Amino acid sequence: MTRVKLIGRTYRFRMRVPKMFREVEPRNEVDISLKTPDLLVAEAKARKFEKELVAMWEARMAGENPDYEAIVKYCQAMGFAYRAVGDQSDGDFMRRMGALDPYSKVQSQSLMGTVSARGMSISRMPKMYETLSAYRLKAKNQEQLRIWRIPFNRAADLFVEVCGDLAMEDVSQQEAQKLRDHLRTAVENGEIVANTANRMIGSLQTMFKEICRDKKLWLPNPFNDMRLKESKTKGRRKAIPPEMIDKILAPKALDRLNDEARDVLYICINTGCRPSEICGVLKHHMHLTANVPHFELVEEERELKTSASVRKVVLVGIALEAMKRRYKAGGFPRYKGKHSSMTALINKYLRNNDLIDEGYTLYGLRHSFEDRLISQNLADRISAELMGHEVKRERYGDGPDLHLLAEILAPISYH
Repeated sequence: MTRVKLIGRTYRFRMRVPKMFREVEPRNEVDISLKTPDLLVAEAKARKFEKELVAMWEARMAGENPDYEAIVKYCQAMGFAYRAVGDQSDGDFMRRMGALDPYSKVQSQSLMGTVSARGMSISRMPKMYETLSAYRLKAKNQEQLRIWRIPFNRAADLFVEVCGDLAMEDVSQQEAQKLRDHLRTAVENGEIVANTANRMIGSLQTMFKEICRDKKLWLPNPFNDMRLKESKTKGRRKAIPPEMIDKILAPKALDRLNDEARDVLYICINTGCRPSEICGVLKHHMHLTANVPHFELVEEERELKTSASVRKVVLVGIALEAMKRRYKAGGFPRYKGKHSSMTALINKYLRNNDLIDEGYTLYGLRHSFEDRLISQNLADRISAELMGHEVKRERYGDGPDLHLLAEILAPISYH
């Protein structure tokens, strides 16, 4: 490897700075000890060091807080966590001094921890947090990503509106308290509920913690212990009662709703599935000629809410007829990856046509389905399997047979 050279008994890393990075790197060449006499170890260190150097330069070129973020990456490449000079123990300080090239300003700033985190502002936290969370978000489709971003963007925007776009290191408990007071007033005025306020505070708290951990910022989290006390009776989606379901299923009641949305509604009624689960079902997930007709909920081209959401869903009555139509149509092409717009459309249709009363939504059909299961006095394991809920004990076996589930569903389903 040409970037590794043996000098005496120790290998060194030497690399000329590419022209494209000269405007952000004053040195013509990077020359640093790899602290090993072993060629294989030296080459592995050199590859990592080169990768971190390029990342540092690219961060500077992009203007992404070039001073701090680039220095942190450089420090990590040298085998140290970035730590402000005042936070270094005597032993840590001496180890850093031993690794320091006194003629390198970048090394000095990096190892000695003399660069401020200024520029890492609150408005940038959502984007930074999304980058840190990429490994957890890879299963989400575009609609799910859009929804995931909403609470973090709203929380950061509100903080900036109330307190200004401060650097993270300048956010103290006083600013966090100012935001809390603003949210408490909004709750008192009936503009939002306490749960919404706490979600905003929680979003800021989470982003601040994870960014500080990744960037080696040793800052106290100003959003800790700032949540509001919530009511003991939190708002809960109401189950749609049988008489409203009868109105929904009355002849011609859904005639002006498009076919795909209508079929989603029918499947919701008889399966209790989440609307977002249904419109992500692909044609090859539908097994309508099996001994027990069913479809599979799997994580393909989208993410499911929990591991328990991955399951087989038995189809009977109006749900089976609806899924047969969807199979012929190739699935749910209109609302695939767009469940929010579908849910909004169905809710608006049901309200505008007086099919549900105020305070009820499409999701209430899931609660109605659960109420019908409860009326059957089923074992918890079976109810959990049908609802896609977590079982509060270790799972054993393959779960209930599909024939048994079909027998349970037949008397409580709509035909």
